[in-house]
Amino acid sequence: MRKSFLYLENKYSRLNKRTIYAVLVTLSLWPSTNIFAQTKNNEPQSVYGFLSTHTQDILYREQQFDKNIDRNQIDKWLKQLTSAPNHLGSSHDLENAQFIAKCLKGWGFDVKIERFKALVSYPIEQKLELVEPNKQSIDLSEPPIPSDPTTSITQGTIPGTEAYSPDGDVTAPLVYVNQGVEADYENLARLNISVKNKIVIVRSTGSGRMFKPLLAEKYGAVGTIIYSDPIEDGYTKGDVYPTGAWRPARGVQRGTLIVKDALDPALGNALIHNKHPENLNGPVLALSYASAKPLLAALTGPIGPRNWQGGLPITYHVGGTDGTKVHIRTRSDWSWRTLYNVIGTMTGTEHPDQYVIRGVHHDAWVFGAWDPLANTSAMLAEAQAIGALHRKGWSPKRTIEFASWDGEELSLLGSRWHVEQNPDAVANQTVFYLNGDTTSRGYLSVGGSPAMSTLLNQVSSSIIDPETGVTLSKRLAAKQAYDAAQRQPLLATLESNTLLPPLQSGSDFSSFVHKLGVMSMHTRFGYDRDGDEESVPIYHSAYDTYAHYQRFGDPGMAYLQTLADLDGHLLLRVADADILPWHYTELATAMDSYVTSLEQENSHQTQAARQRTRLLALDAYRLEADPSRHLGNPTELLPGIENLDTSPLRKAIAQFRSVAAEYDILYSQLETVHAGERLDQVNHHLAVLEQHFIQRDGKKSRTLLYANSGSPFPEIQKAIHASDKNASILAVQDAATAVMAASDELKSANDALKAFTTK
Repeated sequence: MRKSFLYLENKYSRLNKRTIYAVLVTLSLWPSTNIFAQTKNNEPQSVYGFLSTHTQDILYREQQFDKNIDRNQIDKWLKQLTSAPNHLGSSHDLENAQFIAKCLKGWGFDVKIERFKALVSYPIEQKLELVEPNKQSIDLSEPPIPSDPTTSITQGTIPGTEAYSPDGDVTAPLVYVNQGVEADYENLARLNISVKNKIVIVRSTGSGRMFKPLLAEKYGAVGTIIYSDPIEDGYTKGDVYPTGAWRPARGVQRGTLIVKDALDPALGNALIHNKHPENLNGPVLALSYASAKPLLAALTGPIGPRNWQGGLPITYHVGGTDGTKVHIRTRSDWSWRTLYNVIGTMTGTEHPDQYVIRGVHHDAWVFGAWDPLANTSAMLAEAQAIGALHRKGWSPKRTIEFASWDGEELSLLGSRWHVEQNPDAVANQTVFYLNGDTTSRGYLSVGGSPAMSTLLNQVSSSIIDPETGVTLSKRLAAKQAYDAAQRQPLLATLESNTLLPPLQSGSDFSSFVHKLGVMSMHTRFGYDRDGDEESVPIYHSAYDTYAHYQRFGDPGMAYLQTLADLDGHLLLRVADADILPWHYTELATAMDSYVTSLEQENSHQTQAARQRTRLLALDAYRLEADPSRHLGNPTELLPGIENLDTSPLRKAIAQFRSVAAEYDILYSQLETVHAGERLDQVNHHLAVLEQHFIQRDGKKSRTLLYANSGSPFPEIQKAIHASDKNASILAVQDAATAVMAASDELKSANDALKAFTTK
């Protein structure tokens, strides 16, 4: 899946992986408090979380770890793991799980394979025809590329699909709805075009793919076609595969329509009976841009707005008349399939009940080199290197686990199951979860709690970027300075310390962060693509192969080696830290910025609503429009909340900042006094602090700080969007209460620290 962080598809386009995963670090301009100076050779004068007597130990251990990372071995693993289709339930997905388990066991880890079942929907029949104006059967296949032998493996592959699409057989007029978001349906209304009892064709960007058919059906559509337009990842970006990296004309982007019932036996059996999710009825198809072209070219009626025009060499009309009809038929195998999570454990010597977990999924839509098996190969290298340290006599203070999840591509099934089996134990024992998914070459991109910014900044300041020869942090700082200069030249300063942006949805970190409040981080490398950090040019297609990745993803596997170095250092530091390396002054700074952003959003919403009202009163929309287009007026907009009062939350954050500042002082005293003390109580309070931002009720949970999508403090944002003042008052109070509870937790950590610093 995609990832990431305020992981935003386009930036809010595909929540399952280009989005998914966050306002990425490469776009973040928040400065971080630089309380840990760097020496001229980029070695930190101190290592945050470690007493001075242990600093050299961790730095030496990291050097020894790096010596055990072999990029040639990473390359061999990637080639093996991607040699056959790897979708959930495939024989090779199981073989990969067994291989990973064997490797971990051989490197000294205690290994278990979690076996469980989930309801899966794979297509048996998919048919698409253009019925009017001229009957034409649409080819849905992905032809092999002769220069890439892996693409010739068709036995057992899953065709382009939207998993959990309802079974259905419909014939109806076709309407082009651009990205299929609310603003697009408002534009259709102005054009007097309805999608009721029609089939919509929609681009894959702009929102999560599940929202596209849901919104279409809200407006009365009976079927949905989701296609990849070349303006997003086709020939308008560069040469297509095999000449270049970009999606070839017949490359289909697979995906999942999120189904929360797939792990529940009773609800899953209901899906088998009904052949459609509870909230969706019409069939949904995934399409390449070559297959979409004859459909779009056949449309007549009004020409779509300028920003609806895509990359195909046609004029994008809206359609909606009986002159263009299509026929969709879908039928799937709805059945229970076995999943395999592989868990390798190395028990800690001092804190065996505190877990540091590194996770990447091993299932893929087809071969999965970019997504996710390059990162899986890096994870194997990390586990092998930690095993080598263990054989030489070292053991971690905290327990280290490597988790290879199954079923991520079908709504994060493996990690969800793992968390849901015993959420209390996972929440109480997991002090750090480090996630991976897609990765390639380019800029470092990280998301997570801002309290981990110092940890990330220190580690990235000690690792060299393969392409430039400078540290990862310095290259990232240059990227940020360049981005700032493009927007506001006066902001073009070189700041090497950055606050991490919070994680959103799109990968296996989601259950840990949004259900339990576990401190989590997601790491990857990649180049920007018009602001799309994910840069997987053949995302979720049959062309995501070893050969493609070797040529365009990370030639020579230098960045996979660097990723293994980075992740390994993060794991080692958290596993062996005397005191967990969370720096909460940075979280206070981030929370203040979140509130400021919400206040600005509220103000902008009010200004936009007032402007819309004024223009409607002046009849400006009708008088300005080209009469030949017969445009109607847009609807009124909801204003922001009048006199939005965030002061209770601001007050709580100020209190949190004060307690965090006291913690910094106490921490600095601890570094010079009472070295070697056990700090169990301090670490307990630090480990559970961010769990106060989660409201849990059995299996249900609500996040008050980090959102699956949209802005931090999501309940406040929802109230703003709904222009609901009463809801905003409650949301601000809930958020303030959570921040105060976190403040009390940190105060308890301070009290525990005082016992050491006042002796």
